[in-house]
Amino acid sequence: MTASPDPILQFFLSTFYKKTTDPTSDYYLPKLVQQQSNPVVEPYVIDGGWPDLKIGPQAVTGAQMICAGTSPPSKTSFGIPADGAIPILNLASISGVSFPQAIPFQLVGISNMLADPPVVTDGDNISAGATLGTIGTWPIKSFQIQGNFSIDQRCCQSEDGTTCLIGTQYAPHGEGTFIATFAKAKATAQASATVSPDGSTLVVTVNQLSFAADPADLSVAVVIYSIGDPTWRDTYSKTAQQIFEDKGTKQSMIGQISDTLNSPNIRSSFQAVINNALRGLFG
Repeated sequence: MTASPDPILQFFLSTFYKKTTDPTSDYYLPKLVQQQSNPVVEPYVIDGGWPDLKIGPQAVTGAQMICAGTSPPSKTSFGIPADGAIPILNLASISGVSFPQAIPFQLVGISNMLADPPVVTDGDNISAGATLGTIGTWPIKSFQIQGNFSIDQRCCQSEDGTTCLIGTQYAPHGEGTFIATFAKAKATAQASATVSPDGSTLVVTVNQLSFAADPADLSVAVVIYSIGDPTWRDTYSKTAQQIFEDKGTKQSMIGQISDTLNSPNIRSSFQAVINNALRGLFG
């Protein structure tokens, strides 16, 4: 049988919850997250990129569109994916692409965080959730991931729609920016707490941060910058939009965001936010 939660721990958590959900409090959670500086989490710049992101079934249609739309002119042949190749989608920082309009690869809106009441799950273990992107009065209105992307595709010329003609392979490449916006999402911290022997202080250790969202609540806007030809650019834009909007691609992005939030940097940052607030509240 699970033991009843420590009443002192419950008191600390109840007080902390009330203060962090009160917009007039100095300990309002969005304020605390926005002020965090080691590291900065609003926005949180992602180091490097996410190469070869796993994409969904729309990749097959996308491959066909890219190859057909970028095929060299011919009266007898047309472009198809070479050997069944599907597009390779890379999400990247500014250094990972070559167009001047590149933007930082970052999570924006982590501070738009409405805490749920923390739950003591077992002994000194705590589960604390928060909804992202739903506080309408907060200046940063939504939770987003922003950055750059590239799409590479292997193609060839074919006369029968199946077989590549010898020496006709070509490799279209497109680059652009994307902004993925969540209508709502959920972050959850699994933590452990230690109450001092005299019951005067509480220290929290964040053991895990996770992220969850319904792919249907994620919308993505893309812009292609690297292709000058308007026809090729239009083909790539439509294809990129299809690939990003695919449920499988969205699930991959959600998984990567969860891994990013669970990185030591962000875990330690949220741990500092919590413990600094606890020290301020309880001395």
